[in-house]
Amino acid sequence: MHPSTPDYSVVYNHLDLMLELPWEEHTEDSYDLKKAKKILDHDHYGMDKVKERILAKAADLFMRYGIRSITMDEIASQLGISKKTIYQFFTDKDDLVSAVIEREIKTNEVECLQYAEKAGDAVQEIFIAVEDLDEMLKYMNPLMLYDLEKHHPRSYRKLKEFKYEFLYGVIMDNLQWGIAEELYRPDIQLDITTKSEVKFVFR
Repeated sequence: MHPSTPDYSVVYNHLDLMLELPWEEHTEDSYDLKKAKKILDHDHYGMDKVKERILAKAADLFMRYGIRSITMDEIASQLGISKKTIYQFFTDKDDLVSAVIEREIKTNEVECLQYAEKAGDAVQEIFIAVEDLDEMLKYMNPLMLYDLEKHHPRSYRKLKEFKYEFLYGVIMDNLQWGIAEELYRPDIQLDITTKSEVKFVFR
């Protein structure tokens, strides 16, 4: 190639760089995932906070207006970020909905387990739980559950599992606690009563 051609300097610099690379040096491959995570977390510090902000805002909007009516553009606008930022964490809206439901389930599980610690007896635990549930339902648009069932079946299944497995266990423990303290009748049919109570949650 003649030095006067336009691409001469580009090709020359590229070849010069290739020749300077340490081709004879080798590094040992590392498959330590914990170490890799630590490096990535260090290089992307603060990203977890951004993700949590997205989840919190999406949960708030879904609760108030339903899921279908809220777009990714709306969530981005409310947060003052670009839609591209949201897609760095979630592949699509269904993925975001799934993450929101998982977050809400974990939060509810922690709160449910705290009811027994706060309560002095089984009856008081019920009052605390009902009070919290009423507060949550006050701000929840009924369309949310409808949208969840119709348009996001994977997330709806997670919510049903939480309802019929975790909440079933919490209610069963309360009934047994109340019977042991002689606050409830000892002849209560535990399984039937528990299933009956579970049905009224997230109907």
